[in-house]
Amino acid sequence: MKDFFGLMKDFFGLIHKLFFNKKVMYFSIERVLFYFSILKLFLKLMSNLQNYKNKNVIISNSLNRSAQGLSLSEKRILFLGIAKINGKNQEVVISAQDYSNTYSLTLDNSYKQLKSASNNLFNRYFTFQAKDKKSIGLGKGRWIESYKYFDQEGYIKLSFSNIVYPYLFELEREFTRYKLEQACALRSVYSWRFIELFEQYKQTKWCKIPIEEFWHLMEAQDSYRQNFSLLRQFIIERAVKELTEKTNYDIQWSTIKRGRKVVMLSFNFQNKTD
Repeated sequence: MKDFFGLMKDFFGLIHKLFFNKKVMYFSIERVLFYFSILKLFLKLMSNLQNYKNKNVIISNSLNRSAQGLSLSEKRILFLGIAKINGKNQEVVISAQDYSNTYSLTLDNSYKQLKSASNNLFNRYFTFQAKDKKSIGLGKGRWIESYKYFDQEGYIKLSFSNIVYPYLFELEREFTRYKLEQACALRSVYSWRFIELFEQYKQTKWCKIPIEEFWHLMEAQDSYRQNFSLLRQFIIERAVKELTEKTNYDIQWSTIKRGRKVVMLSFNFQNKTD
């Protein structure tokens, strides 16, 4: 499959031929066919610029609440992949042009992020609650089974792992769905995690979450777990501020204490587009 830049090269090659090859212009049938080939290539070129912002991201609630172990650029790549495959477990191609269009970044910056993040993706894993009969433990699984990076052409091909398959595909119940565009403008992975949490409770528009579960969800570092003021300043308040400024969310939150200790967080939220 030709990438965006290969199509651009072919397109401008035909344009050059149109103006400098007199033989093509001499015969009327050849001229019609030639114009048709330009139109066909142009339409293919435009389809290659498809914006995936309006695609749905669908993941199971258990994966949604897991520790995902991803940086912002890594999450952007994987969740663009999830949106592109549309519920089918297949190899997915993500180009720098796709990445640039979806997240409104320069093409040069998209190349850099795609190259840097793809080097780390194979070693990224998510942490989830594992069940074995009556026993409950902790499980870890890789996000992707394989990836291929093509530096000169500026795209990657990746395949999701077998263990993540049930959490992404053929979901019939207990799943979270949201449009990728809701997260495209965000510059914090914490803000993105808040969107996923809120979308899971979009019917009730409120949720209460134990502080330990919130730590796990946000993969909060030890200093944030030991000092709630840091958690509030660098995760909660920054995420709420970004979501308020860049999305349609209106968010109110409060703490629930046992004595002087915060044991639970309460969120009331409203997506103004709903």
